[in-house]
Amino acid sequence: MSDPSILFDETTLREAAALIGLGRRGREMVSQLHQRLDLFSIPFLVSDEPAAWRDRFGSKAGTESGDLTVPDLDFSGCDIMGILIVGAEYHNPEVVRMLQQSLARDRPFLLLGIILPPPIGEPVRLDPRLRAVCDCLLDWPSDPVPDDISRLALAASDWLSPVLNAGLICIDVVDIAGVFGRGEARTLLMGSASAPNDQPVVAAHAVLANLRAQGFIANQCRGLLVVIRAGLDFTLKHLEDIDAVFQALPFPASVTRAMSVPDDQESAKTSLIRVTAFAMRS
Repeated sequence: MSDPSILFDETTLREAAALIGLGRRGREMVSQLHQRLDLFSIPFLVSDEPAAWRDRFGSKAGTESGDLTVPDLDFSGCDIMGILIVGAEYHNPEVVRMLQQSLARDRPFLLLGIILPPPIGEPVRLDPRLRAVCDCLLDWPSDPVPDDISRLALAASDWLSPVLNAGLICIDVVDIAGVFGRGEARTLLMGSASAPNDQPVVAAHAVLANLRAQGFIANQCRGLLVVIRAGLDFTLKHLEDIDAVFQALPFPASVTRAMSVPDDQESAKTSLIRVTAFAMRS
């Protein structure tokens, strides 16, 4: 990985998001996310036939078009953030080995793995090495069918936008790494809710209810990132009201928290505020 001390030098900043799709379902999700995300991203659709990569492209082929993946995966244009999507049924040791080698050479500073549940009737066969290459993990609760793909897109956007689409309250990738750590493959919980712009506390409490339904316990929380999407009439008072909801929780003294209000042209056109929280348990 590139030296993190130069990540934010204007002459070296490379801020495309890496969207890595493994297996049929992972590739399908990445293809759709790439079309839906209003962010600069590069999709890597990883073939399940690594031997065919060499036959067709040669061992030194690259991925400049962003729509083909070969043995020499090149993440050098994605120094900051990335998302890897794969189904829990996926099992291809050779592909995983090649991905590990590629990420060892050059990788996003912070990589989130989204694990889709296996199709009904199929066992979980996911190679544990795939979890290990990620900094954080999000076990998606259901198969993102077409009606639910927008929810997955919102989750991906909420993860990437605080860094790649800075707005009213800015944080950087080092801040997020400080909240969740790096290289530990810790599992995250995610809650999200919307409310009218003048009711930010309603949205914040709905997010907490969502997290608690997944087993969130404040005094066992290690890190919390809150992302707020709001219209043009969003004020500092709204921000303080939301923050007060989370500050009132009995977090351990060691917890690390961060909050972001990314620039969001679409939210600015609506009368709703959306709050999303990513929480990591100890």
